[in-house]
Amino acid sequence: MDNRGLPPCPSTVRSVANLLLEKRDGNSPSTPSRPSTAHNSLSPWTPKTPKNTDEIRRQSARLRNRNRTTPLSSPTSRFVDRIFYHYERLMADNVLLAQENMELRTANEEIQQRKRKSTYVPHGGAAGRVQAEDGDPIQEDSKDLVQGAGEDFVRRSDDDP
Repeated sequence: MDNRGLPPCPSTVRSVANLLLEKRDGNSPSTPSRPSTAHNSLSPWTPKTPKNTDEIRRQSARLRNRNRTTPLSSPTSRFVDRIFYHYERLMADNVLLAQENMELRTANEEIQQRKRKSTYVPHGGAAGRVQAEDGDPIQEDSKDLVQGAGEDFVRRSDDDP
């Protein structure tokens, strides 16, 4: 972390690490590094973030095969195994959480649709009075009234004046 609390930039860390390694080895930056024969025989592989458990398994198998040709120390190999094990578990948990989230969203949408469909017709009060077409107020029982779309209240019965 730098003095602002931000994580360092990966390219900066890499360049500083290269400088430190060059100082330690005594190589100057202009001196080319010697070619490696062990790594050149392997197929080129650039690790990418796996998106599902199959990709995790393939990547861990590839890393283990690479480990056989250029062995890592025992603690490193165990550490890599644990990383892939826990990463696989996290991906499985992520899939389960995504599925649960989708189910909850659909259930919530159904509830919201039900709430939108139901209309509230209050008992008595202003809902009990309906204006006739000629403008005279008519007293009606509140059970005969329903709320219309875009209208105030309309009569439910077929015997309209």
